[in-house]
Amino acid sequence: MVLEIDPIQQRSQTVKLVFYAQLRDLMGRAEMQMTLNFPSNEKDLLNQIASEFPAAQALIFRCRIAVDDEYLSQDFPVESASQLDLISPISGG
Repeated sequence: MVLEIDPIQQRSQTVKLVFYAQLRDLMGRAEMQMTLNFPSNEKDLLNQIASEFPAAQALIFRCRIAVDDEYLSQDFPVESASQLDLISPISGG
């Protein structure tokens, strides 16, 4: 079930973004502050972040977001957060 998020009810909040692996390398830093709109689900958060970083969009859209050490469910609305961890896909051997 997809939960609709009412854009009228959204508010801006500055959060710490933490980048890992390939995304950290591409961004040239491990973390940064960014103002995002909440509530938002994972897809909406990734869209907001990717819109600010066109060169990293392809990788950002393949990332998962973790809040409080737990991956977000793609449709679960996040009401607020102080930190979002963007975890890029990794391959093991």
